[in-house]
Amino acid sequence: MKDHKMSSQADIRKDRLLLQNPYAHLNPEGRFSCAVATPTRYDLQNPYAYLNGAGKFDSEVVATTIAPSPHIFYFGPQRASVEKSAHALQRELWKHRKSIFGSTEVKPLTVIDPKAAATILGLTMEEVNPLPWATNESGNFEVAGLFNRAEKRISISNRLPRSTWRFTASHELGHYILHPGVVELHRDKPLDGSEDVLAPNAVERQANWFAAAFLMPQKLVTQEFVARFGTALPLKISKDIAFGLARGRYLELLPPKITAKKLAFELASSIYFHGESFESLTTVFSVSTSAMAYRLLELGLIDTQALKTA
Repeated sequence: MKDHKMSSQADIRKDRLLLQNPYAHLNPEGRFSCAVATPTRYDLQNPYAYLNGAGKFDSEVVATTIAPSPHIFYFGPQRASVEKSAHALQRELWKHRKSIFGSTEVKPLTVIDPKAAATILGLTMEEVNPLPWATNESGNFEVAGLFNRAEKRISISNRLPRSTWRFTASHELGHYILHPGVVELHRDKPLDGSEDVLAPNAVERQANWFAAAFLMPQKLVTQEFVARFGTALPLKISKDIAFGLARGRYLELLPPKITAKKLAFELASSIYFHGESFESLTTVFSVSTSAMAYRLLELGLIDTQALKTA
């Protein structure tokens, strides 16, 4: 009886020590243990851990098994709401960056990938060559993209320039999230963002807005813009700014000659400013010059009050 009592006291002391260990837990025998035989204890500390199909905690989130409903990314058809939808998808990509890109050590711009976004949504996005030919009032044309909601498949021609491919693909993702009534469509005209907000109809405008917001997030574009052209926002054209951009032709960038659109194109494609060389915003975001120029105007990064808008 005495030995049993001493044994119990020793066990209690041992358990008390284990209680001070934040990783100690009850093992299958009902005793405290600090030896982690399975990843369960670590997974419980992971806010993204979930119960897998076997009823066990799993922290390795496989994006293809998540496929959240597109409805959770929909906040409305207004411009600000569409931007919010694009940002929600970006956050989802960031959350699952390890399972998609193989590491958590990835740059924010890396996750802005239409194919990765399709994976998150449970869609198949493929590059196809060739796509079918179709006919309209203008004659025969090669289809630039196909979207089939029933098959959860987006096919984009691989003949497009990379920047155009990305915008066209992101536009189709916008349709998937914003327009549940769009079941199937083919796109005869590839999109590179050169069509501004005045697209033919509301549905196409909204998909364009989504593509622009997804590929060119406001925060990241602003950061890159400031890193190149300074913190005085919105940027107001002056002789000093014009000279820094163009030197020998700086007079072309001053009012009344310069228009807001022309200045936006100049800033979007610029690779130096006051002797400092850098990658253009167009290159950094892998978009067309047109797409970036319109985005700079949309985000109000350029002071257009003294400039012609045409």
